[in-house]
Amino acid sequence: MPKTGTIGLPDGAKPINCLILQISETGAHLKVIAPLDLPRAFIFSAVNQSPRKASVVWWDVDAVGIHFNEK
Repeated sequence: MPKTGTIGLPDGAKPINCLILQISETGAHLKVIAPLDLPRAFIFSAVNQSPRKASVVWWDVDAVGIHFNEK
């Protein structure tokens, strides 16, 4: 079963749900609706993991690649 996560927005808006396609210690590949609307930096939370600061490194039509800024 695919893992899910959330993208916390800095303005306090409702978090965006995402599907985790791949995840590693340094980043992740996420499937999201409207990835171009995401802020460059946000808090990423995966199920059963602590929230982490993340930055967008690339994006496509329905996906985004992120890098974790701290461990």
